Amino acid sequence: MNVLGRLSVRATMCAAIFAMALILLTNTTGSLIEARVQVRQAMEAVTLAQASRALLKTILPLRLERGASLALGGENPADTDTLSGVATNREAMLASFRTAQELLHALDVPAVSATLSRLNAAQEAVQALRPRIDAALSVPKAQRDPNLLPATLAAFQDLLDALAGTMNAVDAAIPGADTVLQRYLVLKRAAWATRMAIGN
Repeated sequence: MNVLGRLSVRATMCAAIFAMALILLTNTTGSLIEARVQVRQAMEAVTLAQASRALLKTILPLRLERGASLALGGENPADTDTLSGVATNREAMLASFRTAQELLHALDVPAVSATLSRLNAAQEAVQALRPRIDAALSVPKAQRDPNLLPATLAAFQDLLDALAGTMNAVDAAIPGADTVLQRYLVLKRAAWATRMAIGN
């Protein structure tokens, strides 16, 4: 006599209900795990998009600050408008950079993390030059270090390149399920690469 034959009707029904409940529990657990993964991916995509925006908002005033630094090649001290423009764009750049850093450090994306050491080093190099730039802009050309202008332009370019590299890594990490978003990102990267190549 088989095992089922020795079981009462009640025991058989309980065993069947238990088996069905176990199957349902397993399926529900799998669905919950999948839902949590989807939520995490969605949150990561939002953070990536916000980081991309913050990086772009960092680049724009940085380019303007770099353009204003060309006044280091002028014969006379920079005028009030130039100095005010440098200060305004620098403040905007630093605010956006801090926002970008907070978002980037919240991510766990190796391709993005790999770009951060170069980005931070380039930012520190520009930041170290800024007091010298400010001082030089306030005096005639004859009193400026002749090596400061080329060093400044090189440092700004390194930072712009580092920002662009991080932004490209961020954009590439955004999930590709949304084809419209991916198409927009491709166009944005192409347009910005063209803008960077043209210069100020």
